[in-house]
Amino acid sequence: MSSLLPARKASEDWCGAFPNFRIMRTHPADIFEALHFAAREFVSLTATILDGLKQTFFNFSQTAGKVSGPVAIIATGAEVARTSLDGLFQFAAVINLNLAVINLLPLPALDGGTLALLLVEAARGGRKLPREVEQRIMSSGIFLVLVLGLILIVRDTLNLDFIKEML
Repeated sequence: MSSLLPARKASEDWCGAFPNFRIMRTHPADIFEALHFAAREFVSLTATILDGLKQTFFNFSQTAGKVSGPVAIIATGAEVARTSLDGLFQFAAVINLNLAVINLLPLPALDGGTLALLLVEAARGGRKLPREVEQRIMSSGIFLVLVLGLILIVRDTLNLDFIKEML
């Protein structure tokens, strides 16, 4: 089993995909130890993701520029793939955990937004919100997600090295 660990100093802050890493190899003695390693890594990665998300919300002005969009994630994934297949698998796991955590945020258009609407319905004694209100909430969420995605795609594309050279 390999572990992808960021090679960073304690004083450095970062959020999102980060290509600077070191791989630590460990070999479990049996399936139970492998499951233990996997569970420990899952908890560790999830805690790191939640901490990064917390930093993003509470220090938005300082961390907004460090949030990665799809273009930066693909560029980082390509860099990791050139380095190590083990690292690529670990990177894929980190991306999947990130998506799972973000999907649970209580934003309209995400699963967390649907859960939030269900909680509102439960708080109202089982009475649903009017369909038109739900649709407006979800539409605004979709718009917000699309605009944020577009902003990140443009910013990340402009930050690619070969694009910087052309400009």
